[in-house]
Amino acid sequence: MESDSLIRMQARDRLESIADPGSIRIIPVPFRGVEDPLDFEGYAVRLERDRRATGLDDSVLAAVCRIDGQKVVLAVMDFSFMGGSLGRRCAGIIEAAAARAVRSRIPFVFFAASGGARMQEGVHSLRAMSRVSAVARRLRDRGIPHVTVLTDPVSGGLTASIAMLGDFIFAEPGAFVGFAGPRVLRNAGYEPGPEDQRAEKLLAGGFIDRIVARDELRGELAKLLRLVGRGRGGARSKASARRAACWCRRAARAEGLKLARGMEAVRRAREYRRPDARTLMDAVFDEWMPLSGDRCAGDDPALIGALARLGGASCVVLAPDKGKTPGERVARRHAMVSPSGYRKALRLIATAEQLGLPVVSFIDTPGADASIDSEEKGIGRVIAELLARGASLKVPMLSIITGQGGSGGALALTNGRDILIQAGAILSVIMPEGCSSIVFRDAGRTADAAQQLGLDPGALLQRKLVRGIIPEKGWSDPGESLFNLEMLKGAVASFLGARV
Repeated sequence: MESDSLIRMQARDRLESIADPGSIRIIPVPFRGVEDPLDFEGYAVRLERDRRATGLDDSVLAAVCRIDGQKVVLAVMDFSFMGGSLGRRCAGIIEAAAARAVRSRIPFVFFAASGGARMQEGVHSLRAMSRVSAVARRLRDRGIPHVTVLTDPVSGGLTASIAMLGDFIFAEPGAFVGFAGPRVLRNAGYEPGPEDQRAEKLLAGGFIDRIVARDELRGELAKLLRLVGRGRGGARSKASARRAACWCRRAARAEGLKLARGMEAVRRAREYRRPDARTLMDAVFDEWMPLSGDRCAGDDPALIGALARLGGASCVVLAPDKGKTPGERVARRHAMVSPSGYRKALRLIATAEQLGLPVVSFIDTPGADASIDSEEKGIGRVIAELLARGASLKVPMLSIITGQGGSGGALALTNGRDILIQAGAILSVIMPEGCSSIVFRDAGRTADAAQQLGLDPGALLQRKLVRGIIPEKGWSDPGESLFNLEMLKGAVASFLGARV
């Protein structure tokens, strides 16, 4: 039986399935120019036939509407109109829809369904590819959220233009997405397999954020739109980090902190009961949505990248994730992030700057992934890029060391300044075992190295290397969780200016 996601919907049906009832307002786009510039055989007849069959002017329909009360511009392609092909008139409708989104300062959601550029318009259709790609650039430059939904199929000139340029890219399960169609590949001597050029393959390759079933799409879009909401209680200045630091000082005085030093601090940071990143995010935020992919090579499960919301304030979140079970810890390399993970961080930091969203990072990692594979994929270069980007961020960033803060692999997920630390966490240039072997040339001097490195919260605060210490629960009960999640939530809320 064919999947619902592979049953193609006409544009008007799609609009009605996504928009709030009664909220749809079609954007009229008059066309000026010659519709059949090449006088291509049968083209005029085909246009007239498809217009009568679909009720559309061309292969895309644009409208202003609401999704769960949130105003958006939708541009929906219709594969039943000349295979959803991209021509001059189609490009003009997409341009007009994006211009409306820019003028109204509301998100732009694009549903892609296309066989590619319209051959009957020749090079004019190639120029249409450039025009709609420029649309994506204008949206990005103006800070307008741009969401793409890939439906079945998306190929050719649309894949090589606006369809793959969204800030956030969803896809329906099983959707065909590829540059060259199966017939083109076969003519070139390749035989694509049944799983090739499908949405699931693109997700594994890091090119899309999420695969969403059709019956869940409206709800997921509504959630995404809430999470990118702008100007409602979010942090907008560097003073937000100072606010969080003041909150930490008050909390520390109230709790009467007892801090460990040296190797005892290291043992606390490595304590197996310290929660994983997903547990932290569930506890801290009202809602959050994970985003996948570095847009070039894959998705690293060792780093969570997400949009999140707390008390009406939205942010981008980055968090190395060690997982909960032994199997998850192995798959995530115990939260040691690879080049793909750091490139995902770069992508999401760029999105945060574009949309004016603050960045929060939770850091618990012994360091970056140390492997030949990571070396060959440029881990040094991408960490350097993150450090440079953090130093010049145009939005506030707060980093919280929640366990081990190991070396440049941890520092890469900060801006180098606005760092808080849990009372049972550490931040160090190297783990004490490595320092003992390298500096002292004696593996037995680990405790001496831990003391000399000044990696514990008290030493870091004294030297002004962190802004504040977030209290934790006591350490006397072996069954205690150690973490005070309400304290962590309070620090983040203070940074975001959120009401909780």
